[in-house]
Amino acid sequence: MTARTVRRWLAVSAGAALASGALFRAAVLTGVPGYRMAATLLLVATGWGLASAAEAYQSVRALEELERHLAGLAGRLAVLRMPDRWSRRRGWASGYVLVGPGGVMVAAALALSDSARPSGARRRLQAAAGALREAVREVKAALAQPLRPASGGGSPGAPADAPRVPGFGMIFLLRRRVYPGERQRMRILGVGLANAEHVPQVLAPLLQPGPGGAAPLAGPRWEELSRGLARLLGARFLEPASPSPSPGPGAVRQVRP
Repeated sequence: MTARTVRRWLAVSAGAALASGALFRAAVLTGVPGYRMAATLLLVATGWGLASAAEAYQSVRALEELERHLAGLAGRLAVLRMPDRWSRRRGWASGYVLVGPGGVMVAAALALSDSARPSGARRRLQAAAGALREAVREVKAALAQPLRPASGGGSPGAPADAPRVPGFGMIFLLRRRVYPGERQRMRILGVGLANAEHVPQVLAPLLQPGPGGAAPLAGPRWEELSRGLARLLGARFLEPASPSPSPGPGAVRQVRP
């Protein structure tokens, strides 16, 4: 979900409005009923396009808020933003792999309106949970492969050294607050549910290594692992938050070769 989507819907609405006006004028001048009918349909399309543009704009702003919270932790853990194609295939606004001293987590941003019907919201959440479990399996498979450090030196990490990825992920809802009933149902499915403001709490376990500091991600290990995962998955790092203005939602940088 990007600003380009908003502009696309605005362009569709403007085109439909202009065509509708032209057809209404043609109906008045010629008296052909078909022109009036077509103009009415285009007027409906104009309203639909404007509503879609407003929804896309709200989703973009909500995603910006989520990525601001994630960027606030990007200095203490690695936030990898997955490719847009990877996320869209799963019906998400954006997908992330989070790597820190405490382990690895897969997260999804789901654009879901607060006014959505309960049955429709339930179907969307169940579909997102299924896609998230699939994404967790994909990341586990990536971790099972030797990942060479970004410097190119040293030996690749052995699959046996790879950290255990929890069999669950986290869904961050955009444009919809988390309801206790929905959170409980998703917990039964093995998936966490949160809003952007919950980011510090739900990601706190990733910020600390295991008991005694014996976790495989203690020290610089998690940073090396995140760089290897970024290359393997085609992901980008979310830049840490800074006081300077951001160029847009989720400023990202390419992984250094």
